[in-house]
Amino acid sequence: MALVALNNVVLLWDDHSAAGVIESPVGGVVQWGVVVGWSLLVARMSLKDVGLTLGNWQSGVGWGLGAGVAMAVPAWLFFFFPLIVPAPVNYEGYSGLGRGDAAGVVFVQLLVRTALLEETLFRGLIQQQGVQWLGAPRGIALSCALFVLWHVVIVSRTIEQTNLPSGPVPVPVLHLAAAAPVAAAGLIFSLIRYRTDSLVGPILAHWTVNTLIFLSFWGGS
Repeated sequence: MALVALNNVVLLWDDHSAAGVIESPVGGVVQWGVVVGWSLLVARMSLKDVGLTLGNWQSGVGWGLGAGVAMAVPAWLFFFFPLIVPAPVNYEGYSGLGRGDAAGVVFVQLLVRTALLEETLFRGLIQQQGVQWLGAPRGIALSCALFVLWHVVIVSRTIEQTNLPSGPVPVPVLHLAAAAPVAAAGLIFSLIRYRTDSLVGPILAHWTVNTLIFLSFWGGS
């Protein structure tokens, strides 16, 4: 919980945390290394416990790709036909990105700093420990709840950079409503992790859906 709160505080003070600003992969790799190190040295977990093995990888790839594409479809429908604003949803954070910067978003921010880091933390460490201590339903629920709280600031900033606040729905309501798809995504990632006993599927699903959403905005910018 303290780590989740710290993440939101850092994002509040870090102007470079907005999506669309290309950052070095080093920071993401270091953060990921800290999570892995904590899991192995402090929590006394094995790489298999964390899900960082290639066992059952075929199933993980299938579930990951399928879930990632399936999750992108309702997002696309909302972005192109939002109903609450007269025009398709537009996101300023990706406007004007060249191909090199777009590749940086996909392979640095979305893969390393988002999918790899977050899935190792929430599905590898927190969910695995939660399931062991609390049982599967509560352990998964804990992981999903913390996953939603982790995204409070970044979701708020993302909404502010769209045209959604210009519609009739109050901004606080938009922020609360945004928790639902984040929670749903977290639950899907958690169930894939639980079913395949690996992080291959959740990482791939997370990266796929985020990349497809990014490409829909970048391609339309």
